[in-house]
Amino acid sequence: MSHNTLRHNLIFTSIMNEMVKLPLQLIQPVIGEITHPLVYFEERYM
Repeated sequence: MSHNTLRHNLIFTSIMNEMVKLPLQLIQPVIGEITHPLVYFEERYM
């Protein structure tokens, strides 16, 4: 495995990380909105 391949893999990995991070940042508030009422409901009625 050459140095060039390694560098290419690092670039590819960082791009994948960014692509994964972006949807997570968008989804996180939505998950918060969904789980918040559930937690509130459990604390109140369970």
